[in-house]
Amino acid sequence: MNKYKLLQKEANGLNILFTEDDDDLRQQTEKIFKTLFNEVVIASNGKEGLEEYLNFYEKNNKYFDIVITDIKMPIKNGIELTKDILKINKTQNVIVISAYEDSKYLIELINLGINNFVQKPLIIDQLVDPLLAICRKINDSKDIAEIIYLAENFSWCKKQKILRHFGKEVKLSSSETILLSLLISNPYITFSNEDIYNTIYSDKFDKELSIDSIKSLIKRIRKKIPDDLIKNIYGEGYRVNKELFID
Repeated sequence: MNKYKLLQKEANGLNILFTEDDDDLRQQTEKIFKTLFNEVVIASNGKEGLEEYLNFYEKNNKYFDIVITDIKMPIKNGIELTKDILKINKTQNVIVISAYEDSKYLIELINLGINNFVQKPLIIDQLVDPLLAICRKINDSKDIAEIIYLAENFSWCKKQKILRHFGKEVKLSSSETILLSLLISNPYITFSNEDIYNTIYSDKFDKELSIDSIKSLIKRIRKKIPDDLIKNIYGEGYRVNKELFID
């Protein structure tokens, strides 16, 4: 698989802000980015870039995964934009595009913690390696965050919906997987028998509620998970025991 295809695979769930004052370059790069990223936002100067950065957070309750900015731009340059963004989010991934004559600014950017630079004239191939490295770093950190560690050396991967014990996958039926995902993903909610039944058989609208089938499912899955992970709340239903989550 070539690097562009690898980047496409790593970037398809991520969002990027591209700030560049050259209209042709901005539009051409935007078209390419739209084949790679989940959402692409562009700006023509640092002032617009900061506004788009703040608007994106207000709309999505999260920051852009990646920001790419040119150095020389009107109104607010790329260094000022980078400083403003890092004040808001000190972990922001930033790639800076610089011309040869911008070299005097690089030390200042390096001191800000920026270590991804691409030199003009910008060719998309120059961006593939730094983008691929950043995307992989982001996705690796997300994968780690998706793992919930449980007592007795169990773990649950929210993304893959896989239960492991001492690192080895525990075989679960489709119903057991749905139930465990429902409970672990919502640790502060008690689910009634009807809630559980409707979730498991969401595609079978004509199927009548069977309390016995829920009890049987709970009994089976309890043999595969840590003791007391699923609590029976008398008169209400079932919930996961958050005390067995390991930080």
